[in-house]
Amino acid sequence: MDLSPGDGATARLLASLGYAVVVTDYDRPPPLTQEIERGGGVDLNHFLPFQSGTFDAVDLVEVIEHIENQAQLIREIRRVLKPGGRFVAYTPNRE
Repeated sequence: MDLSPGDGATARLLASLGYAVVVTDYDRPPPLTQEIERGGGVDLNHFLPFQSGTFDAVDLVEVIEHIENQAQLIREIRRVLKPGGRFVAYTPNRE
């Protein structure tokens, strides 16, 4: 899952490598390939609309610094990850 995918570059790359990709955004995610499932209306300050243990990996690139309740988001990411799943985050904000 790619949370708030921006222009969708990471999602498209992962899909081109054969991964099943889901993207979410607060508004409507950008147009992407048909292989990428898109979900809009997802507020990362609240609960993620997915069942527990759904995803092998979650990608969060330059987003967490914009989230009001970062700890809640991390708990939600942990909840939707499968056991042994991976969480990849990148932020330009060192604080």
